[in-house]
Amino acid sequence: MIEPALYRSGLKLLPTTNNSDSTDAPVAYFESMSFLEQVQFFRDTDIVISPHGAALTGVAFMPKCGFLMEIFPVRYTIPNFFGSLTVYSGHQHRYVMLTKTDNFSKERAESTSTLQGRIGARKANLCPPIDKIVDGVQEMIIEWRNCRNEKQVSALP
Repeated sequence: MIEPALYRSGLKLLPTTNNSDSTDAPVAYFESMSFLEQVQFFRDTDIVISPHGAALTGVAFMPKCGFLMEIFPVRYTIPNFFGSLTVYSGHQHRYVMLTKTDNFSKERAESTSTLQGRIGARKANLCPPIDKIVDGVQEMIIEWRNCRNEKQVSALP
C-alpha cells in the first residue's frame, strides 16, 4: 500500500483475522524512496491499494495479473486517470469513491473549478469504509488467483 505523507492521518491498512492465506501488507512511503526503489516496489507487488496520486504512475511496472485499488477523496474522483494507465499496462483497476452525494460529477466539478477547491479536495483525510476495502481486496485476490492459474496453464507445452 502506498501512503503519501498528505494522507497518513486518514488511511491505514488493517490486518485481517480470517483463516485464509495471510501475509503482511507492506506500506510504502515513496517520498523517501529512489525511483529505482519505487519501480522495485511495483515489480514486487501484485495488489496495490493507494490514494489517488502521482506515485501511481509506477503501476506500469507491476507483474502480470496486477491489481490497483485507487481511493479518491471526497469531491475528487477521476477514475480514468490512473485507471487508464493501469488497464493499458495490462492490469486491473478498481476504485473507491468517498463521495457525499450520488452526483459525483457535479461534486467534482464544483471542487475542481478553482485552485482553492482542488487544494481543499486533495487535503481531505481519507477514511474509506473498511468493508468496501476488504470486499474489494477479497474480490481482487480471487481474480488474481484465477489470472495466475490461467497464465500457468497457458505456459504449459
